[in-house]
Amino acid sequence: MSSMVALEKDLYQIDVYDMHLPERTSVYLIKGESKTALIETGPAPGIKHILTALEKLNLTPAQVDFVIVTHIHLDHAGGAGSLLSKLPQAKVLVHPRGARHLTEPSRLIAGAKAIYGEKFDSFFGEIVPISQERIYTLVNGEQLALGPNHRLTFYHTLGHAGHHIVIYDALRKGLFSGDALGVRYDYLSKAAGFDYILPSMPPPEFEPKGLKTTIDLIKSLPVEHVFFTHYGQANNPAPILNCNLQLVEKFLALGQEVFQKGGTAEHIKEKITAYVKDELAQYGVKNYQLPVFQQVFFDLDFNAQGIYHYLLGVLK
Repeated sequence: MSSMVALEKDLYQIDVYDMHLPERTSVYLIKGESKTALIETGPAPGIKHILTALEKLNLTPAQVDFVIVTHIHLDHAGGAGSLLSKLPQAKVLVHPRGARHLTEPSRLIAGAKAIYGEKFDSFFGEIVPISQERIYTLVNGEQLALGPNHRLTFYHTLGHAGHHIVIYDALRKGLFSGDALGVRYDYLSKAAGFDYILPSMPPPEFEPKGLKTTIDLIKSLPVEHVFFTHYGQANNPAPILNCNLQLVEKFLALGQEVFQKGGTAEHIKEKITAYVKDELAQYGVKNYQLPVFQQVFFDLDFNAQGIYHYLLGVLK
């Protein structure tokens, strides 16, 4: 299967095989009338897929003008420094709170190593710092023109992380959601017959009120398509937005039940995993040896940690 898919005549989805898995992380390339932009980079080992896609599209690295990252977690922006070394004209566009971590990524690296341990090097490779002059920080509501009739609008969005943005593309009524609307599992979406998503609630910045504010913002926009970093395109946003809120509320309720009995993040993971398994069983999905569940269980583990961290702050 090709790592690049043309979604529209000017929009391409590139699979960067994050964690060495297919259908985990999407990078999007927009070939505008006058400017070309990449949305996300994924981790450094995957940038070879981006460079191959440019070659297939007859674009030279010098023709990429912007690299936009929804936030600076390494699965979204870990390859930014390595990629910028290949793109001589490009600037990185990022939330103001994320910029310093691109110029000095030591805290990001330390945090990721604590989580991924011996898998860090294989998953993320070398994290290359970016010089300040190649970074541009985005004001909430700022717009970027890719052509005379093509503008992207950037919104600061809380809930997942304090350095997160979403990108609204008015030309196609599309939203590049980063992790703001959670994770979409392509295999499970096909199996269930609808866009199967789970919210993304990792520590230390998961905050449910911020997530609700973000979803209210997105509901106010005329969105017809959502382009998930994890993973792919969804064309029916209303149930996705509602499902996010419902699942966050359900996971928090399960977490609080465990927490008040003295349980740990591991116990919360067991509870929310059982809930997800029961839900998927309704659609005939019961084979947990399928590769997709490597992603699902990883994400549920992160969610459990995020819930536990949040409850520690509000209940103690």
